[in-house]
Amino acid sequence: SSSSSSSSSEVSSSSASSSGKNGSTAVFGKASSITFRALAECFDLPINQTALKLGVCTTVLKKICRAHNIPRWPHRKLKAIDNALTTLRRAVQSRASPACEKTLLEISSLEQQRRAIVEDPSVLMSAKRKRASSSSSSSSSSSS
Repeated sequence: SSSSSSSSSEVSSSSASSSGKNGSTAVFGKASSITFRALAECFDLPINQTALKLGVCTTVLKKICRAHNIPRWPHRKLKAIDNALTTLRRAVQSRASPACEKTLLEISSLEQQRRAIVEDPSVLMSAKRKRASSSSSSSSSSSS
């Protein structure tokens, strides 16, 4: 009787592992149909809301993002740019034109940065690396 119980436990454990594999395959099968365009349309949402909208868990969404060369979910960066643009546009509307020229250039630069992030979110990581390397080189040059 002990041999029959061990064989039934082997069957249940093997069926559980195979159903786990099949379950994850179904999820990844669905996830493989998620395009970059579908992701880009959700960049204005937090990653948790995007995962719900696309019908996958956050972990799977992050794996999909990595497969599409999106190292970080760009929602917070885009939100920060949008907030800065709103502030600058209000400043332009309330000020005289001489001070506005610099502000208009900054608005243009932020709009360009936003477009670049939406087109290719990997820009976020390269910009971060550039800042890190420039700050380390400026600190080493200032100590000399």
